[in-house]
Amino acid sequence: MQFIQDNIFELFLIVVSMGILFSGLFSYRQKGISTVFNFNRLQSILFSALIAIGAIYYFNFYGETDGSILFLMVGMVMPPLFTLLVRIKKDELHIKKMLPQTFFSIMEAKLATNYSFEKEEKANGEYGSSISLTYYSINESKELIRVKWKDLEESDIEVEFNSFQDKDFVKEVADALRQKKEPINYFQLNKFSILFAVALLFIGLIRLLVY
Repeated sequence: MQFIQDNIFELFLIVVSMGILFSGLFSYRQKGISTVFNFNRLQSILFSALIAIGAIYYFNFYGETDGSILFLMVGMVMPPLFTLLVRIKKDELHIKKMLPQTFFSIMEAKLATNYSFEKEEKANGEYGSSISLTYYSINESKELIRVKWKDLEESDIEVEFNSFQDKDFVKEVADALRQKKEPINYFQLNKFSILFAVALLFIGLIRLLVY
C-alpha cells in the first residue's frame, strides 16, 4: 500500500503506456477503422467509474484516503463524461491511413443507395490549406455528415455523423472500408503512439528502479 502511494506517478505512467499499446492493438485488428457511438462513450465512463470506486473503497478500507487520492479518482471519470455530454448527438468514424478517393467512393456509393443528399466541399482555413472539409447533408432531415481529411496520397480521415439516426449505416460503411483496405503493419499503423507509449513506460520503469 505504501509502495503505491510512494510511486503513484510512476505507476500512472506505466498504466497509461499499457493502455496506449492495447488501444493500438485493437486499432490494428480493426484495420485502423473504428466507430464511436454513445454506447462506447458510456462504457468508458463506467469503466473509469468502476476503477475509481474500487480504488476509493480500497483506500478507505485501509484508512489511508486523502483529498489528493479522491481528486485523482474523480478526475478519471470527468474526461469521458465531458466527452459524452459534448458529443452526445454525434457518432464518429475514424480511419487511419487510407486514400481519400477510396473513402469517398465507398461513402458516396453507400449514401446513394440509401439517401438523397447534397455535397459541399471547402478548405478549412483554421487548420491550413492541406486539410479540407466535406459535408453531406441528407435531404428532408437535419442529418449531416462532416468529413475532415488531408489532401495527401494517404491520410487519416475523421467522420462525424451529426444527429444521424441510422447506426447500422455507420457500421456498414466501416465494414465496407475494412474490406477494401489493404493489410497494414501494426508498427506502421501505430508508430507515433507506440513511440510515445514506450517513452512513458521507460520513464515509469526507470523511476521505479532508481528511486
